[in-house]
Amino acid sequence: VDCPKHAPNVGAVLRQASVLQTPGNEDGVSAVLLSSSLGDPYAPSEKFLKSVVRISLADRHPSLRQPTKLVVLPKGDPAESLRTLIEEGFLLVALENKEACGCGPAQALWKAPLAKHRKVAFLAGGEDVGLSESILDLCHLQCFIPGAECPLALGADVRRELGQVGYNPTLNL
Repeated sequence: VDCPKHAPNVGAVLRQASVLQTPGNEDGVSAVLLSSSLGDPYAPSEKFLKSVVRISLADRHPSLRQPTKLVVLPKGDPAESLRTLIEEGFLLVALENKEACGCGPAQALWKAPLAKHRKVAFLAGGEDVGLSESILDLCHLQCFIPGAECPLALGADVRRELGQVGYNPTLNL
């Protein structure tokens, strides 16, 4: 998750990822990574991280035998970390709204050929900013979750002209 703003949202993602774990099985979500590609204003503070863990219920939920790890990447561009994931065989999948997917063809998440890959990393932007173009460029697939049309969703080209970096009102964290 790049540039998250609200700890409860990240905590909910962490909790749901942990619920998807199957005891004794490698399948499932092993980690949630936080990045702050826009630098200090978006870097998670210690208070933010403590809130994430508290909200995730990771240490109190009886069914979470293998809680998902929370990994905080160094401040700045996460491209190097993402390239490392690619080298380790991960398929990078951007989760954005349809209008935000500006580079490459976008497809509905459930139509994406994810089952062909053993390792998949889903990338999502924070509440205020979606994924940057540079992150979208690194992704193998750009997926969206079909839903109601949103007249506020301008599309990547219009946002670029307005100088808005990734503001996506329909599918944010």
